[in-house]
Order: sequence, then C-alpha cells, then structure tokens
Amino acid sequence: MVQLKLPACFYPTTVVLIDDNHNYLISLRSILDKQRATYKLFDKPDRALKYLTEDYQPDLFTKRSIEHPEETDWEQRQINVNVLNIHHEIYNPHRFEQVSVIVIDQEMPGVKGLDICRKLRAKHSPIKILMLTGEVDDKKAIQAFNDNIIDKFITKNIDNFQEVLNTAIDELKQAYFNDLSAIIVDSLTQNPEHPPLACLEDKAFIEFFDDFCQQHQLIEFYLADQYGSFLMLDSDAKPSWLALKTATDCNDYTEFVELSEGVPKEIIAALSNHQQLPFFFKEEDYDTPPREWQPYMHPVTATVEGDATYHLAYIKSPCIYKIDGTKIKTFNQYVDELVKASSH
Repeated sequence: MVQLKLPACFYPTTVVLIDDNHNYLISLRSILDKQRATYKLFDKPDRALKYLTEDYQPDLFTKRSIEHPEETDWEQRQINVNVLNIHHEIYNPHRFEQVSVIVIDQEMPGVKGLDICRKLRAKHSPIKILMLTGEVDDKKAIQAFNDNIIDKFITKNIDNFQEVLNTAIDELKQAYFNDLSAIIVDSLTQNPEHPPLACLEDKAFIEFFDDFCQQHQLIEFYLADQYGSFLMLDSDAKPSWLALKTATDCNDYTEFVELSEGVPKEIIAALSNHQQLPFFFKEEDYDTPPREWQPYMHPVTATVEGDATYHLAYIKSPCIYKIDGTKIKTFNQYVDELVKASSH
C-alpha cells in the first residue's frame, strides 16, 4: 500500500480493540498483522473508555523533537526542529506502548460504539478511530465519518474482511504519524536554510521507500537529516541508514568541495559523477573538513526518478555511525514481554 506522505518517523504501536464479545476479540486479533503492531483487548466498553481517557498517558515523540523558545507573544513564537534529535526516539523504551488506532464495534449491549467515539474525540487525541458496522450503508457510521467522529468504518460481513481491515489499520497508523509529523515537516519546509523535503510527498519516492522497507524487513524509520535520509531499524533493532541526496544536492556538494583545499580527487570525481554521496549523522560529523570526508562517502545503490532525481545509498551497520544498541528495546523484546506477562 502506497502512502500519500511519509512521516518524520514510524514505529510499531498499540492498537486497541473494543467489543463486548471476548471470543470475537480473540478471533479478530488472530487475523491482524503482528509485524508492526500489538493489540490490547477490551471486552468491557466502560473499562476501555476509562483506560483511553484517564489511565493512558500519551507520550508523543514531538515533545522531544521540537524546541519552543520562550516568547510572550504566541503569534511571534517560532518552532525549532532539530532533525538530528528525531532518531533519539529509538532509546524510548515505551514507544511501542503508544496507542495509534482504536477498532470498535458499533453495536454493543448497553452502549453504542459511537457514544464512546464522541467522548474520545472530545479529548482531542491524535488516536485514529476505526468502527466496525453490520451494514454497508450504515447511515450512522457514514454521518459519524462526515462529522469527523470516526476516521474509517468497515462492514464486518464483507468477503475480504481480513485484507480490508489490515489495510485500514495500516493506513490509520500511517495517518497517526503523519499528523504528528506535520508540525515538524512544515517547520523544516518553511525554513529557508533547509531543502524543501519534497521526497516526503513524492509518489515515486514513497513507492520506492515502501518497497524498500518490505524488502529489508524494516519496521521503524526516523528522519535523519534535512535532505530526507532515514535511520532504519528491523524487529531486532539492527540499524541501517538510507541516505538521500537529490542530483541538485550532489552538484552543490561538488561545487563546495571543489572550492575547498586539499580534497582528494577521488571524492570530487565520485560526487561529480553521482557515484557516491556524503552522509553525516551526528552534529560533530558536519564539522568534518571536506578533505577528510572519505569515511562519510557511500556508493549510490539506487536512483529514483520522481519530482526530482533522488540518489540513495543504503548503509548497513557496522559503520562509522554509532548507535548504542544496548539502550534500545527492540520490538521483538517488547512482544516477548507481553507474551510472558499474559501467561502469568
């Protein structure tokens, strides 16, 4: 499934399933994708509502990616984003606990799913809501969608229910991260010192990116620089990087190194021929003089033609860019913890 946008980051999250029939919840969970989400089940709607409105405390990654300078006049406040901090979310051991989507049945004894949805919407939560209905032309569900009370609805008795449900949940998870990322991407786009990050909305690049993540079984990604490069993790948190530079970026870098002293001819030639591209991951990397760029130069492994020409280098660990894997809770570890907890 191709998305319309790429978010600033993405990682597996929790999906809450609400239905009064416990057996149905178990069967529902059994048909859902386990690779990029875990599922929390509630067979008592009132407990689900209490959990989502009182007990659950969202811990949004934007709080750690955005800097708000002190300013008394709100309209004069500026949002500063340090792109190099976004990937620090990999060290947050609670990131997988964040609820991105709620799947709720409309018809439940004693309570209507829409009543719960209205109360959830009143909390102005970024969580997306998917309603399961009994009829294709459920007028209440259609009206709720039009009124922005729910984000999607699906009829339970359709033939391809499993495929449609998994696709809908995946789309809503992506929309959840896109909504949270909007303030970050908009801030970077409006900063004249940064490139426009057009790749995040370029259909050709997004198609490549989606296929690339599936091919390499990458389930987490984090924007790593202002050009559109990403840090990627698999389910065991093994890091890799997809470095990106447009053809224009490569030409600008070529002009820069040609004006610098002592730069090896090999670096200049690799840049000018678009055979290699430079990638800097940490702040101190950017202070490296061009004559010492060789460790930061990487072979171009793919070129994507879209709204621009994107040159990409897939960089696997171990390499010059250090990630402290001992501080990262992997998705596999998190799933194992849930399994152990449920068995007690």
